[in-house]
Amino acid sequence: MVKQLVFRLAVLFFLLGAFVIGGNAFIFAAEQGVDEVGAEIQAAYAELGKGEVDKAIVSFNKAIALGGNNTGAYTGLGNAYAQKGEFDKALTAFNTAITLDAKNSFAYTGLGNIYGQKGETDQAITAFSTAITLDAKNSFAHTGLGNAYIQKGETDKAIASFNSAITLDAKNIYAHFGLGIAYLAAGKKDSALEQYNILKDLNADLAKQLNDQIQLK
Repeated sequence: MVKQLVFRLAVLFFLLGAFVIGGNAFIFAAEQGVDEVGAEIQAAYAELGKGEVDKAIVSFNKAIALGGNNTGAYTGLGNAYAQKGEFDKALTAFNTAITLDAKNSFAYTGLGNIYGQKGETDQAITAFSTAITLDAKNSFAHTGLGNAYIQKGETDKAIASFNSAITLDAKNIYAHFGLGIAYLAAGKKDSALEQYNILKDLNADLAKQLNDQIQLK
């Protein structure tokens, strides 16, 4: 149950953190300049950030219709379907994005999150590892890789991955949460408490969830 919680949280963080809060929402759109396709992609990411998933899907599809083979639009469409829980459609969209641009680290990160949700851990690890190979500074891919290693029961690798994510982004709340869970799995309650204390200043809700798990030990 904890493992699935970590993955659900990671998907949400990827969707809102990587593409909205972190400012990476407009990477692919920016490549399109200020044309109509780029504007639609930007509008779609803004809608996704506000939780307007159905509107975002319409906007991403409009961008695809206008611009044809646009890897950013397909990546965003995958994110939207993932947020809606339509994982097969998300996989199709992410794979299309990767077909269009084999160096699209964000699409591989999204792919890894979906595989994690589906319990296909080895494929998740492969996708996240590819994302990291393409962009070693992708904190969200390191977080996802940590989640996958938790699912696989490889806590040492999970701890290393979460620490890498935090080194890249000290405010990556889901990496702190995952690291706390990984420490608990490794029997390191004091280290888990350290992550709880960090999370208290970053996100009270996640801190409470982590503390709830700590109290069960």
